[in-house]
Amino acid sequence: MQSGAQKETHHAASVASGAERRKSACSHSGSGYRVSYGQHGSIRKSPLGLLELPPRGGILCQTSYDLGQGRDHPFPVFTHGAPRKWDSRGRQQCSRGSRTSYLWRSQQMNATPPAEPAPTAKGDGGPLAHLFIADVDVHVHDDPGALAPYCDPPWDDALRELTHVHERYLDIPGFAIGWEGIDPPIPGRIPGVEDAGDHPDWETRVVRSADQLRSELSALHIDAAIVFPDNLLTLGALANPRYACALASAYNRWIEAEWLDVDRGLHAALVVAPHDPREGAAEIARWADRSGFAAIYLPTAAVNPPWGHAMYDPIYDAAQEAGLPVVFHSVGIIHPNFPHNVHAFSPAGVRHALLHPLGMITSLMSLIGSGVPARFPRLKVVFTEGGVSWVPFVAWRLDREYLERRREFPFYSEPPSHYVRQFFFSTQPIEEPEDPRLLVQLIEACPGADHILFASDWPHHDFDHPRVISRLPFTHEQKAAVLGETALELFRLRSGSGG
Repeated sequence: MQSGAQKETHHAASVASGAERRKSACSHSGSGYRVSYGQHGSIRKSPLGLLELPPRGGILCQTSYDLGQGRDHPFPVFTHGAPRKWDSRGRQQCSRGSRTSYLWRSQQMNATPPAEPAPTAKGDGGPLAHLFIADVDVHVHDDPGALAPYCDPPWDDALRELTHVHERYLDIPGFAIGWEGIDPPIPGRIPGVEDAGDHPDWETRVVRSADQLRSELSALHIDAAIVFPDNLLTLGALANPRYACALASAYNRWIEAEWLDVDRGLHAALVVAPHDPREGAAEIARWADRSGFAAIYLPTAAVNPPWGHAMYDPIYDAAQEAGLPVVFHSVGIIHPNFPHNVHAFSPAGVRHALLHPLGMITSLMSLIGSGVPARFPRLKVVFTEGGVSWVPFVAWRLDREYLERRREFPFYSEPPSHYVRQFFFSTQPIEEPEDPRLLVQLIEACPGADHILFASDWPHHDFDHPRVISRLPFTHEQKAAVLGETALELFRLRSGSGG
């Protein structure tokens, strides 16, 4: 057993050792990416793909991708030591003592193994050349000050008052209901989460202008995109129905005035508050014929009752008449309405892995259980930011119940999976099994590659590059459909100039 003096000496030596390691942090540069080797942090999914959980003593690497015009996008990732080489499977091998791990680069933006030079332009012959790429989920930063000039009174005064509140990432009292506050701050976990307003990487995680968005999408080879909000992802959690509807209307005015640009491929989803479905239907009717609005965003968190309830029929009726798809977009949140009890899951990464597909599953099951596809046969339904591997699981479970309890589904002439296959699902955050053929097999089982849409979730920390689709073992025709052709028809997009 150590004495108090021994413990103090040991602690002082550890601090000194840590300081020396920080001083000796090194950096590595490659084609379009930079990696610096710093200190301990928490592992998370990065645009490099799947990472092996490091042993104690693992090193946090801060990786940034050059987006052009002097802007980098930072992503912390773990290795077990300095990168040494790329292996034949496109993995970066890192060694530390007797242990070796692999840093997968399946989603890297501007760097690939030496045998496969990374494309830098649409026409350079790379895997994304000559493909029309549509991104069905990108985000713009809708802070209170931006919406205030477009908001009806008296709620415009409330938004101006909120400009004096210190803004944390997706967490503004009375405006955006965050969920990170129950976890201890871990430096380097996700830049900007703990104290977004003061963090040097804050500006790299939000998009504040149409020019910025177009420039960054072009760097990702994306021709057309559908814009969703940042803060209003938690719109369903607001208690005051009038306030929620006013925010939705203000956001739609703001988007039309400052973001829509179909000539450059910038489209948007209308925001509709679930609090008042008749007002939501009126909002759809007001904007449906405006050029650039390609879909209707419906939140999946904190909504009660769930979306299959007949009270939401006016929204579905208006969407069906307008020919606009409804897009159920997930978000992580802790709320007395769904999803409840998730506060018991720790750490935050476990909740994040659970909440997004759980929001999708709940919404889909509610739609199927109440017969929405039968009541609105021309309604186009999309689920985004929940991945895709959960879809066959839900379809098969519902089919089993249908066979056993046929009389509970009098509105269907086919098993539930038949109607699930009529829905569309976006890829982000895409699952990355070690054998990518497994993911393709699940997709082909249900709903089929022709009902899968590429989404990046740009500029959020866990975004996916289009290359994740180009590297899956789809046929060329399937890749073209997933990356853009299906979205082009479904949302009636214009490709844009990409400039």
